[in-house]
Amino acid sequence: MVLDRLLAFVDAPEQLVQLILEHKINTLWGRGLEYIAEPDVPTAAGLDLLEQR
Repeated sequence: MVLDRLLAFVDAPEQLVQLILEHKINTLWGRGLEYIAEPDVPTAAGLDLLEQR
């Protein structure tokens, strides 16, 4: 219900997700923690096939 109401303030659900992530990062940073995003590198050779199983 809360997410439905918040969607009225953004143009797309992706924008809402980005705002939530930014809030989460700022909250963690305020507590002395650092958010490290998943790296944008391909998986090791064949590892992606194992993850699909």
